[in-house]
Amino acid sequence: MDTLLDLVAEHGTALRWQTIVANDRPDRLEWIVRHPYAQIGFSDAGAHLRNMAYYNFPLRLLRMVRAAAARGRPIMSPERAVHRVTGELAQWFGLDAGRLAPGARADLVVVDPEALDDRLDALHEQPVAPPAAGGPFSELRRLVRRNDAAVRRVLVAGRTAWHDGALAPELGRERFGTVLRA
Repeated sequence: MDTLLDLVAEHGTALRWQTIVANDRPDRLEWIVRHPYAQIGFSDAGAHLRNMAYYNFPLRLLRMVRAAAARGRPIMSPERAVHRVTGELAQWFGLDAGRLAPGARADLVVVDPEALDDRLDALHEQPVAPPAAGGPFSELRRLVRRNDAAVRRVLVAGRTAWHDGALAPELGRERFGTVLRA
């Protein structure tokens, strides 16, 4: 710890490091994602102000399932993996969401399976707030995981909110869907 603090004192914001905090043993992780009591849905792919952006586990699960199948050791079907991160979570929380059916919420994510690759692991920095906004956060940057190639389109209540790496211009200015209530 002393060494880390010395490096921070010497290098300030130029210092970057990585650490493994969990899920570094693929065989154990495969067991966990198959376990019926494990909820698979965590993502903090940019939720923190500065120093953490672990990963978007739903996309990593899809990549893991695809890679295991390619190795001839499937851990679950792609359809089961999608259900684990959509319908299963919605059912657990008592939400009317997470399924494709007539009359259901039209929230949908279109994923390109060919882009479920090492780009999911890349770290990026982006401003916390747009520089034009001014204020105390206009110069702060945060770590994020960008999944632009993998997530091709996001629809909220049937309206495109994200497409080919860009937010819809009306997102944040017009109403898109509703908050899910339990």
